Amino acid sequence: HALIQKGQITKDNSTIVIRNLRKVYKGGKVALKCMSLSFNNNECFALLGPNGAGKTTCVSMLTGLFSQTSGEAWVNGFSIKDQIDSVHENMGFCPQFDVLWDYLTVREHLAFYSRMKGVPVTQEREHIKSILNAVGLKSSAGTLSKFLSGGMRRRLSIGISFVGNPGVVILDEPTTGLDPSSKRQLWKVIYNAKRRGICLVLITHSMEEAEVLSDRIGIMAEGALHVLGSTLELKNKYGTGYRLTVNVTPTQEESLDKLITPILPKAEIVSSFAGTIVYQLNTAKISTVFSSMEQFKHDGLIVDWGMTQTTLEDVFISIVTHASSRKRKIYIPWYKMGFYILKDLLSRVQS
Repeated sequence: HALIQKGQITKDNSTIVIRNLRKVYKGGKVALKCMSLSFNNNECFALLGPNGAGKTTCVSMLTGLFSQTSGEAWVNGFSIKDQIDSVHENMGFCPQFDVLWDYLTVREHLAFYSRMKGVPVTQEREHIKSILNAVGLKSSAGTLSKFLSGGMRRRLSIGISFVGNPGVVILDEPTTGLDPSSKRQLWKVIYNAKRRGICLVLITHSMEEAEVLSDRIGIMAEGALHVLGSTLELKNKYGTGYRLTVNVTPTQEESLDKLITPILPKAEIVSSFAGTIVYQLNTAKISTVFSSMEQFKHDGLIVDWGMTQTTLEDVFISIVTHASSRKRKIYIPWYKMGFYILKDLLSRVQS
């Protein structure tokens, strides 16, 4: 943010530059609060956040779907304010919801977008074939889109975003609804695209997907970007130690605290359900935990146990919870409240 404000990161040395981008909807809803961010080639940037955080609003302004209230952004050096046609020529976009025509086949969709993106006619057939192979739709090339399953429609939408070999591709929750096998296949497509020098912006709710594919991660909440960094940086800075998971029988639950407290007096229970208790350990001597838990298991005092480091999901929940707790509360003076009540009563009487 500071480098963008100082002019050290500009449209000339970065693929996408966002500076003080803000969006306020009718009614006063602030969806995006003066966001500043940049993205580079050969990079997959994962944008995370809860529903309503402003992720889709941000990319909708980058693609020209929504106009910005204030601020500016450049894609491949072109302004989203007055050069949006040039932005479209250099960008691929997979929206959150599939936009397909029921009576066009898979191949016809790709052919249509190939001609829209200016793919030479002599190269069109090979280009479409390569995309069909990449997204696993070669055997369904002649199928009307209305007969495709939800997962196959999603794969087609991703394939469309890569038509024309754009320099920037924005993927809004691309693998939602896909089976694990198809998801892994599309991860390879995204990874190979990054290796070709494409700038990828990935919006996802899958922490595993973000960890596997992204070079940098940004977490949004309440319309603002709160943290930015690699997976390792975020875990090191915002991580909260370890998680100890203990499985016990119903008869052992009451006595478990008596076992854990002496060896881990500062352990906090995060969750407890059906005999599975999860403890948060901010500080702990790992060797002591291992020897004690193995002894408990050997003596039959617990069924099983496991210990893990902080996950990206833990970091995500921590950041979002903290951001939500800081959200300002709106207080209305008593005299204004009385005015609103009186106004409402008058309108009811008139009706």
